[in-house]
Amino acid sequence: MTTWRLALAIALAMALQSCAAAVQIDHPARPAASVAEIAADPVTLYQVHFGPSYRGGFRASLDGEDITAAFTPPPAPDGTSSARQGPFAAGSGVYGRFGTPTWSHELFVAADCRWYCADAAAVVDFTPPNLRFSANDFRLRPGGAIELRVEVDRPPTRPLVIAIASNGGRGYTGAVAFDREPPGAPIEVTIPAGATAAMFSLTAGRRPGRFLVTATAPGCQGNGIYGFVTP
Repeated sequence: MTTWRLALAIALAMALQSCAAAVQIDHPARPAASVAEIAADPVTLYQVHFGPSYRGGFRASLDGEDITAAFTPPPAPDGTSSARQGPFAAGSGVYGRFGTPTWSHELFVAADCRWYCADAAAVVDFTPPNLRFSANDFRLRPGGAIELRVEVDRPPTRPLVIAIASNGGRGYTGAVAFDREPPGAPIEVTIPAGATAAMFSLTAGRRPGRFLVTATAPGCQGNGIYGFVTP
C-alpha cells in the first residue's frame, strides 16, 4: 500500500471512529420513537456502553435525579458500565405518559467526546411492570380479616417475588398480620411465570386506626393501599 493510501485509510478509520456514539444505552433497549419500552420482567439493571470517542464527562439521570455515581466500573472508551435498580417507589415517574394507565420512567445519559461524534447523549423511556392490589382502600372491624390479591399488569417470564408489608399508622405499628404470621412481620408472595396475581390474607389488630399496605419488588413499580379499622 502506498504512503498516501495508508494515510487515507488511517484518516478514514479515525473519521469513522469519531462518528461513533460517545455513549449509548444498551439496557433498557431503546424502543420505537415516542413509545415507552414495556418490560415483561422487572427492570433491575441499567447498562451503558461508551464508544471509542468517549472523553469523559459521563452523567446519568433517572426521571431528572442524578444517578451517575451508581454506575460501575468507571466509564472508559469501548467500555460498559452498569447500575442496579431497586423497587420503583409508588407514585414515582410519570403516570399515563403514553396513553396507558401505568407509570413510566426516563433514563438519560450524556458524555463528552474527543472529536465530533454523532451522539453525545441518549435517552430511553420505559415502563416497568406495575404492581397493584385487587382492592382499593378497605375497611375492617377490629380483628377482622380479608383476602387480597397483589397483581402485576403483565405476565412475567419468570417467577416474580413481591414483598408485602404494613407501614403502620396511628396505633397500628406492628398490629397487622399477614398469612397468620406474627403481627408486623412482612411476607413474600410469588407470582408464577405467565401469571398475573398471587393471594395473601390480612388480619387487622384490635384497635381502631389506619394502616398502609405496600407491595414492592426490585425493578417493579410499587403500590400501596390504606386499610381502616373501625369499631
